[in-house]
Amino acid sequence: MSMNAFKANAGGAFAEAILFIVGIVNVIQGIVAMATPGYFFVAGTDMLLFGFVPWGVIMTVLGVLLVLAGFALLTGQRWARTTAVVLAGLNVIGQLMFLVASPFWSAIIIAISVLAIYALTSGWGAGAAETYREATAYRSGRADAASRVGTETSGERGVPTARSGEQPKR
Repeated sequence: MSMNAFKANAGGAFAEAILFIVGIVNVIQGIVAMATPGYFFVAGTDMLLFGFVPWGVIMTVLGVLLVLAGFALLTGQRWARTTAVVLAGLNVIGQLMFLVASPFWSAIIIAISVLAIYALTSGWGAGAAETYREATAYRSGRADAASRVGTETSGERGVPTARSGEQPKR
């Protein structure tokens, strides 16, 4: 299994798509919060800790980071999976705080973010274990082959072969 194995499976593709969608929705939600705060249901200007403009900035920045994490997953970066889980978790917390202002969209984005976290974390250990087993089996098989066959190598790859006229050791 290669390092890009997560990208190749259905869970990885689903997570990438969901991160793009959630990130774009966050960017739109943030821009609307900064530009037209009257669009939302809250009558006052302060929600929990901040007004609409700081929440708009937070949502926009978080949305851009989610989209970038989706692109990083698409390219198979090792760090992208952990980063995407953390960002999706922060998005859930942010949307919970924004739930007062936009209950319908925030609830949908929370549900989609939780699905993204599930897609990113399901089978996390299985891929790493398979990669480790394959690498270990390759190294041990290669060492075993080298000990049974002579130490000379032939070809460009340096594959151990028996010396001419010799029988392989058993």
